[in-house]
Amino acid sequence: MGTGGNVTKRDDASRRHKAIPERAGPPEEHTALLQEALNRLRKVGLKVKPEKCQLMKRKVA
Repeated sequence: MGTGGNVTKRDDASRRHKAIPERAGPPEEHTALLQEALNRLRKVGLKVKPEKCQLMKRKVA
């Protein structure tokens, strides 16, 4: 992480990735990108709360 595509607000973290197209791609692609993001968080000692996560959504509010 640490690239210009990352945005952090208070305790909420959103990750934007240049490789993610605006249109919906195959679920396998989204799953691979999600796994990469979670691995990067784990590698630097950060954790996510599953109850605060919304995964595989078409739109983010």
